[in-house]
Amino acid sequence: MRTIALTLVALLAATLVACGGGATTAAGPTVTVELSDFKFSPETVEVPAGQKVTLELRNKGSVEHDFTVEAIGLKAIVKAGQTATRVVGPFTAGTTYELVCTTAGHKESGMVGKLIVK
Repeated sequence: MRTIALTLVALLAATLVACGGGATTAAGPTVTVELSDFKFSPETVEVPAGQKVTLELRNKGSVEHDFTVEAIGLKAIVKAGQTATRVVGPFTAGTTYELVCTTAGHKESGMVGKLIVK
């Protein structure tokens, strides 16, 4: 009976992981980016080629921001004072992507940057 219970718990855990459960699993190196009113710091985010990377996005601003890289389908919305993580990649070396905050008026106010794969 105990073996059956442990097996069910393991299956439930595996199902939650497979479904995503809203959580992001850390992978490879972690790159931290601060979002503030109205910039990314650093503006140029460098990630290594050929491996997954965990992006740690910290909103130090007073309003909601997002970290969007349209070319890879990434849009992470981060409320003021909050942190979000996303696992991205692997990427091909020598690739550069535009990153922006798509909140109304933020891109126009200079909240843009680059994601460069080294």
